[in-house]
Amino acid sequence: MRGFLTRGLLLGALLLLPGCAAWFQGGGPRAKVELEAQGIQRLAVVEFADLTQQRVSWDLSRIFGQALHERLGVRVLEKPLPRPGAKLAGSWLKAEARSKGVNAFVTGTVTGYQAQPAEGRVCVTMTVRLLEADSGNILWSKHTLAFAPIESPIAPEEAFRQAIVNAAKEFANDFLPPSS
Repeated sequence: MRGFLTRGLLLGALLLLPGCAAWFQGGGPRAKVELEAQGIQRLAVVEFADLTQQRVSWDLSRIFGQALHERLGVRVLEKPLPRPGAKLAGSWLKAEARSKGVNAFVTGTVTGYQAQPAEGRVCVTMTVRLLEADSGNILWSKHTLAFAPIESPIAPEEAFRQAIVNAAKEFANDFLPPSS
């Protein structure tokens, strides 16, 4: 009951904040599963679905995968896999897992990608999922909002890149042992 009340108060406070709320901007909760405990040695990023209509999913997926590789030390395929459609079929995941030699997939949905000039920053919002390769079951899911300052009027692309890296680091932090 206490946890439910705390989460409710936190959610209520976040809803009162203007613009993008910093949902998991701090240390965030630790995942209950660890990659090694799940037998995950190799990951592939599947292109994220893009609800922003800004055609950012391919670049976002590529940057996210690179940041995961740097943070987790788990071998992540060099390029994201193109998304085969709106839904990821279990048969497609199985075939890709065998073909690429991966144990899991990271994918998600980009729900926000906007410059906030008045605040001097950009905001990227997404839901990220870790999927088990053979079944397609969701092992872990996280909604994240990431920010980065716009350093100059001509550099919003770099700010978006940094916000995506921040989101990937936050997601990856859930899989690191508490002592890291």
